[in-house]
Amino acid sequence: IVAVVVAETKAQAADGANLVDVDYEPLPAVINVEKAGQPNSDKVHIDAADNICWDLPFAGNEASEAAFKAAEVVVNWEKLKRSENHPRLSLLDGVPHALPALAFAQGVQKRPARVGFDETPSVQSALERVHDALGDVQSMAASVTAENAQGQDWTQSPQRHEDAIGELLFAVVALARRLRVNPEDSLRRRSTAFAERFRTLESQARADGVDLHDLDIAEWRRRWRAT
Repeated sequence: IVAVVVAETKAQAADGANLVDVDYEPLPAVINVEKAGQPNSDKVHIDAADNICWDLPFAGNEASEAAFKAAEVVVNWEKLKRSENHPRLSLLDGVPHALPALAFAQGVQKRPARVGFDETPSVQSALERVHDALGDVQSMAASVTAENAQGQDWTQSPQRHEDAIGELLFAVVALARRLRVNPEDSLRRRSTAFAERFRTLESQARADGVDLHDLDIAEWRRRWRAT
């Protein structure tokens, strides 16, 4: 954002925007990895010494045949990163906590798995973890005595409910990882499909002159199946 114009009317805002005069200096852009890695390249972050965060050379005479196996290379990569000028205190330091929850869960599972610690090392073990977590959720749900009325806002659930759902989601992420599926992409694709279908339902309701707020559950389901 360069400037903000606050006005009472659109006309005043337009007049105010026309009075904004911005002086700026075009700066060179760093648009590819090769250019960014050159010693005289413009810096992406002005506080950094250069654009290279770390340099991890792999010398051919230091590698055996076993070292080129996928698991060995990954473990060696983690060891090399620990020997950098700015070593990480934890394998998980490179997983940003600000990531979406599913992506964060995937990251904190994958990093330890790279060096040999994996709570679900096979598809079968991941399925069993999902089954166990789902069983806990089913037991929890059986104790819920009251349902929210249609349109009513959610009420705060006990912490144990949130923990049970979190365990189930964490287990599903582990299963997705074993199946080589990105859970974030999978959930986004499914959510997008639902949203597109619901928008189609809304469009049809408008064409029929129907207010969705007046529908009962039976009519909702009929229209949903017809969409």
